[in-house]
Amino acid sequence: VFPVVGLLKHFQGWCPDCYQQWLNHKQVIYTPLLWALEVVKICPVHHRPLESQCPQCHRQFLPLWRNSRPGFCLQCGGWLGKNSELSPQLENLFSETAKLERQIWIVKTLGELMAQAQCFSFPPPRETIKKMHKAYVHEYTSDNVSALGRWLGLPRHEILRWCSGATIPN
Repeated sequence: VFPVVGLLKHFQGWCPDCYQQWLNHKQVIYTPLLWALEVVKICPVHHRPLESQCPQCHRQFLPLWRNSRPGFCLQCGGWLGKNSELSPQLENLFSETAKLERQIWIVKTLGELMAQAQCFSFPPPRETIKKMHKAYVHEYTSDNVSALGRWLGLPRHEILRWCSGATIPN
Protein backbone atom coordinates (compact mmCIF):
# COMPACT_ATOMS: atom_id res chain seq x y z
CA VAL A 1 0.00 0.00 0.00
CA PHE A 2 2.86 2.38 0.82
CA PRO A 3 5.53 3.15 -1.77
CA VAL A 4 9.12 2.70 -0.59
CA VAL A 5 10.53 5.89 -2.13
CA GLY A 6 9.92 8.88 0.12
CA LEU A 7 8.14 6.82 2.77
CA LEU A 8 10.39 7.41 5.76
CA LYS A 9 12.01 10.52 7.22
CA HIS A 10 15.78 10.80 7.03
CA PHE A 11 15.94 12.06 10.63
CA GLN A 12 14.10 11.18 13.83
CA GLY A 13 10.87 13.09 14.50
CA TRP A 14 9.06 13.30 17.85
CA CYS A 15 6.45 15.08 19.91
CA PRO A 16 7.97 16.56 23.09
CA ASP A 17 4.51 16.73 24.65
CA CYS A 18 3.97 12.97 24.19
CA TYR A 19 7.37 12.09 25.65
CA GLN A 20 6.78 14.36 28.63
CA GLN A 21 3.25 13.05 29.19
CA TRP A 22 4.46 9.43 29.11
CA LEU A 23 7.26 10.23 31.55
CA ASN A 24 4.95 12.12 33.93
CA HIS A 25 2.44 9.24 33.95
CA LYS A 26 5.16 6.58 34.26
CA GLN A 27 4.17 5.04 30.94
CA VAL A 28 6.39 3.23 28.47
CA ILE A 29 8.33 5.73 26.37
CA TYR A 30 8.48 4.67 22.74
CA THR A 31 8.68 6.12 19.24
CA PRO A 32 5.43 5.57 17.30
CA LEU A 33 5.90 4.27 13.77
CA LEU A 34 3.65 7.08 12.51
CA TRP A 35 6.31 9.66 13.46
CA ALA A 36 8.77 7.98 11.05
CA LEU A 37 6.60 8.60 7.96
CA GLU A 38 7.79 11.52 5.83
CA VAL A 39 4.29 12.88 5.24
CA VAL A 40 3.51 13.08 8.98
CA LYS A 41 4.41 16.55 10.24
CA ILE A 42 2.27 16.81 13.39
CA CYS A 43 1.44 14.78 16.47
CA PRO A 44 -2.03 13.22 16.12
CA VAL A 45 -2.67 13.67 19.86
CA HIS A 46 -1.39 17.19 20.52
CA HIS A 47 -1.78 18.65 17.00
CA ARG A 48 1.63 20.27 17.27
CA PRO A 49 4.49 20.03 14.77
CA LEU A 50 6.89 17.17 15.34
CA GLU A 51 10.40 18.21 16.35
CA SER A 52 13.50 16.90 14.61
CA GLN A 53 16.27 18.91 16.28
CA CYS A 54 17.51 18.26 19.81
CA PRO A 55 16.75 21.25 22.09
CA GLN A 56 20.11 20.81 23.86
CA CYS A 57 22.69 20.18 21.12
CA HIS A 58 20.53 21.39 18.18
CA ARG A 59 21.47 18.38 16.05
CA GLN A 60 19.34 15.97 14.08
CA PHE A 61 19.89 12.24 14.31
CA LEU A 62 18.97 8.98 12.63
CA PRO A 63 15.66 7.32 13.53
CA LEU A 64 17.23 4.09 14.77
CA TRP A 65 20.74 3.27 15.84
CA ARG A 66 22.39 0.62 18.02
CA ASN A 67 22.43 2.89 21.10
CA SER A 68 19.06 4.60 20.48
CA ARG A 69 16.83 5.27 23.48
CA PRO A 70 13.30 6.56 22.84
CA GLY A 71 12.90 10.04 24.29
CA PHE A 72 16.61 10.81 24.35
CA CYS A 73 18.94 12.45 21.81
CA LEU A 74 21.24 10.03 20.01
CA GLN A 75 23.99 12.67 19.92
CA CYS A 76 24.10 14.22 23.42
CA GLY A 77 21.74 11.96 25.40
CA GLY A 78 19.52 14.91 26.35
CA TRP A 79 15.82 14.49 27.16
CA LEU A 80 13.54 15.28 24.18
CA GLY A 81 10.39 15.83 26.22
CA LYS A 82 8.67 19.17 26.50
CA ASN A 83 11.08 21.75 27.77
CA SER A 84 10.77 24.77 25.53
CA GLU A 85 8.50 26.82 23.30
CA LEU A 86 8.02 25.90 19.63
CA SER A 87 10.81 27.15 17.41
CA PRO A 88 9.79 30.11 15.18
CA GLN A 89 10.22 27.95 12.05
CA LEU A 90 7.76 25.37 13.35
CA GLU A 91 5.26 28.02 14.47
CA ASN A 92 5.22 29.46 10.93
CA LEU A 93 4.80 26.01 9.37
CA PHE A 94 1.27 25.63 10.72
CA SER A 95 0.13 29.23 10.86
CA GLU A 96 -2.53 28.56 8.24
CA THR A 97 -5.56 26.66 9.51
CA ALA A 98 -6.06 24.78 6.23
CA LYS A 99 -2.55 23.32 6.39
CA LEU A 100 -3.11 22.19 9.96
CA GLU A 101 -6.47 20.60 9.14
CA ARG A 102 -4.96 18.76 6.17
CA GLN A 103 -2.10 17.47 8.34
CA ILE A 104 -4.56 16.27 10.99
CA TRP A 105 -6.52 14.40 8.29
CA ILE A 106 -3.31 12.84 6.89
CA VAL A 107 -2.10 11.70 10.30
CA LYS A 108 -5.48 10.23 11.32
CA THR A 109 -5.95 8.46 7.99
CA LEU A 110 -2.45 6.95 8.00
CA GLY A 111 -2.87 5.90 11.62
CA GLU A 112 -6.14 4.13 10.81
CA LEU A 113 -4.60 2.44 7.77
CA MET A 114 -1.61 1.24 9.79
CA ALA A 115 -3.89 -0.03 12.58
CA GLN A 116 -5.97 -2.00 10.07
CA ALA A 117 -2.89 -3.48 8.38
CA GLN A 118 -2.44 -6.04 11.14
CA CYS A 119 -5.85 -7.53 10.28
CA PHE A 120 -4.72 -8.52 6.78
CA SER A 121 -2.65 -11.60 6.10
CA PHE A 122 -1.26 -9.92 2.97
CA PRO A 123 -1.38 -6.40 1.48
CA PRO A 124 -4.13 -5.57 -1.01
CA PRO A 125 -3.13 -6.27 -4.60
CA ARG A 126 -2.41 -3.34 -6.92
CA GLU A 127 -5.62 -4.11 -8.79
CA THR A 128 -7.64 -3.41 -5.63
CA ILE A 129 -5.76 -0.14 -5.02
CA LYS A 130 -6.39 0.84 -8.66
CA LYS A 131 -10.13 0.13 -8.32
CA MET A 132 -10.32 2.18 -5.11
CA HIS A 133 -8.72 5.19 -6.80
CA LYS A 134 -11.18 4.97 -9.68
CA ALA A 135 -14.05 4.74 -7.19
CA TYR A 136 -12.82 7.86 -5.32
CA VAL A 137 -12.53 9.85 -8.54
CA HIS A 138 -16.03 8.78 -9.52
CA GLU A 139 -17.61 9.35 -6.08
CA TYR A 140 -16.01 12.66 -5.10
CA THR A 141 -15.53 14.43 -8.42
CA SER A 142 -17.94 12.69 -10.83
CA ASP A 143 -15.01 11.24 -12.80
CA ASN A 144 -13.26 14.63 -13.06
CA VAL A 145 -9.60 13.68 -12.58
CA SER A 146 -8.48 17.30 -12.93
CA ALA A 147 -10.80 18.40 -10.11
CA LEU A 148 -9.41 15.71 -7.81
CA GLY A 149 -5.88 16.77 -8.75
CA ARG A 150 -6.67 20.40 -7.87
CA TRP A 151 -8.21 19.35 -4.55
CA LEU A 152 -5.17 17.21 -3.66
CA GLY A 153 -2.69 19.74 -5.07
CA LEU A 154 -1.34 17.18 -7.54
CA PRO A 155 -0.98 17.13 -11.32
CA ARG A 156 -3.71 15.39 -13.32
CA HIS A 157 -1.25 12.88 -14.80
CA GLU A 158 -0.34 11.64 -11.31
CA ILE A 159 -3.98 10.82 -10.53
CA LEU A 160 -4.30 9.10 -13.90
CA ARG A 161 -1.24 6.95 -13.12
CA TRP A 162 -2.88 5.88 -9.82
CA CYS A 163 -6.16 5.03 -11.58
CA SER A 164 -4.35 3.00 -14.23
CA GLY A 165 -2.40 1.09 -11.60
CA ALA A 166 0.94 2.28 -12.96
CA THR A 167 1.92 3.78 -9.57
CA ILE A 168 0.62 4.00 -6.03
CA PRO A 169 0.45 7.27 -4.07
CA ASN A 170 3.48 8.38 -2.11
